[in-house]
Amino acid sequence: MFSEMITPRIASIIVFVIFLAIVIWRDRDNIERHSILIVRRTKKGIEFIKRVAGRFPRMWKRWSTAGVFLSFLVTISGFLFLGYNVIKSLVEAGIDPAIGLVLPTISQTPSMSPGVFFIPFWYWIIGIATVMVIHEMMHGVVGINEGFKIKSVGWLLLVILPGAFVEPEGEEMLPEKGKEKSSDKEDVSTDPWGEGPLMSKLRVLAAGSWANICFAIFVILAILAVSTTASGDFEVRGMYQHEGVRIAQVANESPAYKQGLEEGMVIRNIDDKPIDTLMDFGEATRGLRPNQSIYLAGEFEGDFFELNLTTGDFPETNMTYEPALLDKGFLRLERIRPGTYENYMKFQDFFTDYSDYEKIARWEWLKEQGVLHERANEEIERLEDRLEPRGYLGINIMAEKTVEEGFESVENVILYLVNIMLFLAMIHSGVAIANLLPMIPLDGGWMMAEVVKKYKPKWENFPKYLSFVTLGLFLLTLLLPIFL
Repeated sequence: MFSEMITPRIASIIVFVIFLAIVIWRDRDNIERHSILIVRRTKKGIEFIKRVAGRFPRMWKRWSTAGVFLSFLVTISGFLFLGYNVIKSLVEAGIDPAIGLVLPTISQTPSMSPGVFFIPFWYWIIGIATVMVIHEMMHGVVGINEGFKIKSVGWLLLVILPGAFVEPEGEEMLPEKGKEKSSDKEDVSTDPWGEGPLMSKLRVLAAGSWANICFAIFVILAILAVSTTASGDFEVRGMYQHEGVRIAQVANESPAYKQGLEEGMVIRNIDDKPIDTLMDFGEATRGLRPNQSIYLAGEFEGDFFELNLTTGDFPETNMTYEPALLDKGFLRLERIRPGTYENYMKFQDFFTDYSDYEKIARWEWLKEQGVLHERANEEIERLEDRLEPRGYLGINIMAEKTVEEGFESVENVILYLVNIMLFLAMIHSGVAIANLLPMIPLDGGWMMAEVVKKYKPKWENFPKYLSFVTLGLFLLTLLLPIFL
């Protein structure tokens, strides 16, 4: 029983963890612990960084200069994104968090819980490793190119969150063994790249996240160059022969259920239009209306089938409205000051994308609450008049495809590589955007602090306040959808 549970994948994870534990144990004399922070410094790799920096110095300067301007755009956009999603969480019920932690799982497939993305273990290890190496190496390369000297490089662990760093000479970005910060001294980490021209420091601070963004763009372009999305997912061109769409599920009491469609049927024609891919199916069914007759033909269990099917009404006509937190507050105000809730609805519509069906459900809910009866009847009638009823079949489909000759032996390897490249693009861009938020000790926070120090020295506390606001927005964006 136990041997059946230990698959080769789980065994590889166990071996990796044991190997990592042995390496850390043997290197324990060089590892520093500071409360919940574990740090390992080394000078290995500095010479390599110097050699990379020595090649094409003009290119690195131009590249890092572009990164400064783009990074400030990302910093501002990231802050606005957090604010937007905090408001959205207050005006729309039942939404998922817009951000989340990325954690490893021993499962073979990714999964999601509110606020957490679980990624297969080896995807996570490869993703985190490449993010840290590229991010920190480019800090070092641009730092040396701008005239800074590197004191050490290394890795760190904050509770369970891994990280890496490049530390310049003359600065203690992280506490050192035997040099703990005393309570009566100013924090030495308030200026991570010491004295130097503002633009030089900004280039260094932006370089890590800019490198992650460039890597993500490169990966996406590489995938697009060799892939198609005909099946609904990225797949290598020419690897599959598409032969229709397979019915994966038939909804109970749906028109398809009542008129004889079954799971496993492969649809290859709709109204004499050939159906090879999911996109073909989408184009053929996009304009369907209720009570419309369509012709379907295909194969089921080796036999040809054909039938005429009449569509039904789309179920969203029976939608209900779930009130958000601010709905209840403005509803109380409406009873005190008429017109308040309608003004709130205009504000709410800016942050939501309700369909006409959902708007009708919202007005119906207001009538149930005993307010705006006359206005609700007017709006419901207006919305119903402009509705374009949609036809409903009641099936879920998947691509029906076979592997082309020559790809059989490498199909799984190619799928693995495409999936891991997609994950790498996601985690590199995600980490870059998060790291550019205007919050110290993130790079975006330091960049804001350097600009304020240069141009508005009297605003010395502004970066600290902005950091607290950003942290608050981050936590609210993560937690409000979970607990409301």
